[in-house]
Amino acid sequence: MGVSVSSREAPGQRASRKNGSRTSWFTYGEKYAAPVGYALAALVIGIGWLGRDSSNLQAGEGLGYWLGIVGGVTMAVLPLYSARKRVRLLRWLGPISHWFKAHMGLGIVGPVIILFHSNFQLGDLNSRVALYCALLVAGSGIVGRYLYANIHLGLYGRRATLADLQKRAQESLERTDSGLFRSLYEQLSAIDREVLHDTDTLGAAALSPVAVAWKTHVATSKLDRAITAQLAEAARTSPSIAEQRQRLEGVAKRHIREHLRQVRAVALFGFYERGFALWHVIHLPFFFLLVVAAIVHVIAVHLY
Repeated sequence: MGVSVSSREAPGQRASRKNGSRTSWFTYGEKYAAPVGYALAALVIGIGWLGRDSSNLQAGEGLGYWLGIVGGVTMAVLPLYSARKRVRLLRWLGPISHWFKAHMGLGIVGPVIILFHSNFQLGDLNSRVALYCALLVAGSGIVGRYLYANIHLGLYGRRATLADLQKRAQESLERTDSGLFRSLYEQLSAIDREVLHDTDTLGAAALSPVAVAWKTHVATSKLDRAITAQLAEAARTSPSIAEQRQRLEGVAKRHIREHLRQVRAVALFGFYERGFALWHVIHLPFFFLLVVAAIVHVIAVHLY
């Protein structure tokens, strides 16, 4: 397989490995922060729902009232992200990436606080409308975050282009055509051509995320088996490969998964880009509807 294995590691390699480890931790944090946050929000909501009868929260007085104030202020802060992004005079407010993180976090925290404010009760008509609007905006924000992450280089990075993604996938494929991965090059090239095949119909395009996910899942399993078999064969004639077989297998499989992830990004870029454009058209009216509903709710509560 053309593998060269050394048991010694130079200082520069150790430094590179440490930097890579820090980058890996950052990548994992960026990848899993949102799912962990959503899970925590769901847990808090579940606890609140189960304890709603014993909490004695009243929306119009005491802690329940102040939760409404805090939740309303939290939601009112959300438009500052859009203002910071579009108005240059607001650069003194800090980096856009920080506002983006705050926008996503508060977009979940705000509706959760509102749920506790209402003690998970629907109330009268204007309370229902305000609550439904808050939940609608929160749900829309989760969808938008998912679409956003698939058309940017990193969650807080710049907007990607199809050329960016194609270049990354091609570079990854070229790295396969050397050393440890050379024997997998033709198989991976064939899989790339199959996954990146243009869809001919609107129906096929709509189903492309499912089709691409399935194809790359099957390809990953197939290539994993091929890597295991090839390393087992090479280990019979090479003591160095036999010694490092487990590590080499892990490296090869991680490379395959990363490459197929990049191929998925190329295949689905147009789908996510169109989805994000449509989401923008829908999300903004949802938020304006929330603002109107919240104002009506506040006036109705204090006047009547």
